[in-house]
Amino acid sequence: MKASGGRYLVGMPDLVENMDILAALRDSQKLMFDLIEHPGWVHECLAAINQAYFAVFERFFEIIRDPWGGNAFSAFCIWGPGKTAKVQCDAAALISPRMFRQFVVPPLAEQCAWLDYSMFHLDGTQAIPQLDALLEIEALDAIEWTPQVSIAQGGDPMWHGMYRKILDAGKSVQAIGVEPDEVIPLLDAVGPNGMFIMVNARSEAEAYAVVEACEAYR
Repeated sequence: MKASGGRYLVGMPDLVENMDILAALRDSQKLMFDLIEHPGWVHECLAAINQAYFAVFERFFEIIRDPWGGNAFSAFCIWGPGKTAKVQCDAAALISPRMFRQFVVPPLAEQCAWLDYSMFHLDGTQAIPQLDALLEIEALDAIEWTPQVSIAQGGDPMWHGMYRKILDAGKSVQAIGVEPDEVIPLLDAVGPNGMFIMVNARSEAEAYAVVEACEAYR
């Protein structure tokens, strides 16, 4: 903050949260057994992690709060006029939708309700089975989709249906890794409302060309 001198926003550090913190502390494989053998202990740990998250976020927020009363999270290029964060559970790829609802959704819903603006980082096709449960969390504002490196990225038509599903549930979408020539077909397929598209423009001129092409959707 001292270095910025008010010339740019200083983003919230990536605090991570929820079961991913417990997996890092406990070891992912051991935690998978804990979900079966010690479910009460897991719930207690996730509740404690939430309280630590709230305390740490609040402390950082006091330092980086911007003139509009909000904060940025630069890793995902998001900003909101209040407590704004990316939320996640990469461990979701290792568990069933039933376990996701049992263990992850309660602390995640509490976290989203505490934040003013929240966006879930849906990471890889192994996590897609948890999408229905995520869309039921009323306080969750948006979902960011990250395809794994080996498959088609965020602008590919294969993801259009998933984006429409998210939008129809009243959430916004962040689509990443979109190529310039994929932007208009994407907007034609899902519409512009609620779409935050991260485009891989390779020059300033190419970026401006995409912006100009999108003017028809204003």
